[in-house]
Amino acid sequence: MCIRDRNSLRADDRMQDVGTSSEGAVRAAFVDAFESANVKLHLSRELRGTHSSGGTTMIVVVATPDTLWVAWAGDSRAVMGSHSSRSGPKVVTLSRDHTCAIPSEWHRVDKAGGRRMVNEQTGAARVVVPGSRPEEFHTLAMSRSLGDKPFHAAGVVATPEVDRFDWTPSGLLVVCSDGVWEHIDDAEAVEIACRGGGRDASKACKALMERAVEKWASNNPCYRDDITALVVDLASLAQLFDNHATLQAHPMPASKHKRQH
Repeated sequence: MCIRDRNSLRADDRMQDVGTSSEGAVRAAFVDAFESANVKLHLSRELRGTHSSGGTTMIVVVATPDTLWVAWAGDSRAVMGSHSSRSGPKVVTLSRDHTCAIPSEWHRVDKAGGRRMVNEQTGAARVVVPGSRPEEFHTLAMSRSLGDKPFHAAGVVATPEVDRFDWTPSGLLVVCSDGVWEHIDDAEAVEIACRGGGRDASKACKALMERAVEKWASNNPCYRDDITALVVDLASLAQLFDNHATLQAHPMPASKHKRQH
């Protein structure tokens, strides 16, 4: 799903209090963290070869009491929503998949000299780069990623897209790798998670993972992409913020210890 360079974000002064930092500062902090992680991957021993390849998507969600900041590169995806037996799932999509099917993404790749291959039946577009032999080529579904060294020479970038959303203490936040979204859409993911666990985020996550495994087994029994999922109960998250605010307003008195001789 994603590698999370959380230590660099946490150490960044711009992220110490996201609620008071300017929007520009927060966006810049996310960009620096993603691009720094990408440089580390490119310099890794595994990717030193000219045609060596290996990479990942990356998605990060940072919450304040009233805002969710979402930064991502690739096709891991985040949604939030709730389910009603009468109206069905209510879903807010927090990210979009980065592929060359998006005109602006393809324009950047094309400008860098990259090529794409389009599936005539599905419309899916993949970035294409030459392999180590003249008859070889490699493809990548994403137009943004970390690692994937040969593709970054063809216009793929690690720069994240960053967005912010208001949130309320109801429903679930669902963050998953592309292996989950391959056969499950946003609304279905929220419905599975809500019905499978309700406010129990662990049960909700397990239900979603099990359903994703079933979908892969029925659609492609010989292969299964990476399946990683994170589910957060937003009411519980709001309670954590309330508890933290209470402790700050009314700190516990320091305990006194008597020294015995």
